[in-house]
Amino acid sequence: MANADDIFRKTVLRFTIAGLLLIVYLIFADFFFPLTPHSRVYLPITQVAPDVSGQVVSLHIENNQYVKKGEPLFSLDATSYQQDVYAAQLQLNKAKQNNQKLYAQIIAAQSDVKSAKAQVSKANDHAKRISELDINAMSKDERNDAFTMRDQALAELEYKIAKLKELEVEYSKKENNNVDIQIAQQNLSIANRDLKRTVVIAATDGKVTNLQLHVGDYATKGVPVLAVVQNKPIITADFREKTLSHVEAGDIAYISFDKIPGKVFSGKVQAIESGIEQGQLNANASLAATTQTDRWLRRAERLRVDILIDDMPDDVDIASGSRCTVQLIPNNNILTRLIGRLQIHLGAIFKYVY
Repeated sequence: MANADDIFRKTVLRFTIAGLLLIVYLIFADFFFPLTPHSRVYLPITQVAPDVSGQVVSLHIENNQYVKKGEPLFSLDATSYQQDVYAAQLQLNKAKQNNQKLYAQIIAAQSDVKSAKAQVSKANDHAKRISELDINAMSKDERNDAFTMRDQALAELEYKIAKLKELEVEYSKKENNNVDIQIAQQNLSIANRDLKRTVVIAATDGKVTNLQLHVGDYATKGVPVLAVVQNKPIITADFREKTLSHVEAGDIAYISFDKIPGKVFSGKVQAIESGIEQGQLNANASLAATTQTDRWLRRAERLRVDILIDDMPDDVDIASGSRCTVQLIPNNNILTRLIGRLQIHLGAIFKYVY
């Protein structure tokens, strides 16, 4: 019969062996299926800002409401923008009328050119007759007047031709080729665009969160007034450096959310981030600041791993910033996957308690 000392020694031995096995398991697990509770859920957040300024006249959504891409969120007072459209339309009509007036002016200018050509022909004939007469047949002043009239007629013709060309440059048979009409059309397009933007729509599917906007508030162009949270969670998990020696993008990941105890979701490693804030150097002309610590063993540094979820149901509502636990399976073999799944499922069940 074993005495008390033998029982004590056997008990101590069993606990020692169990402790050693646990240490070996933890070391093995760290390398081949690392797990971390230092993980968070991040949801892409779209800040909604109007493209035009104005007073809010109506809200089409409520707080915590799901919206679809293209669905109206709120409307601004459109009065001034409707007036801008009307004014731009008037400018376009005026530009078209001016283009038609140019056509009438061109017809008149062409007639003036014909008349000027006739005057030049008449003045040339008169000057030619004068030049053929005997020099003593008329006075010198009369001869000079004839040549002066010819030169004036030529100058008048050149002026009329230049005026006609100027009108032809401004006028366009096709209205779309007229610069003034093009400018007016562009202004009208901008005015219509701004009028359309008085109704602010959702740029993506998601949930309106922390709605503080009210009817009567003034919304300024480019200033966010509400946020839409997309239901496309991204997991960021912080692992100790040494545990990532076998991890690569595309490796299997299992996720257990604190909000949903007992359930495990699958995903994949998207990337291991290239650095952390402590590794960023700024050119600030300061001297080096060394790390001061009185710890005998320093804490292991953690690196961030981005995880994408494969099978997140649409009806699962996870808030941005929620905590979770992530289990990685770097070596995709039956043993590591089996132990890893067992480990994460035990952790998920434990979340019922804590």
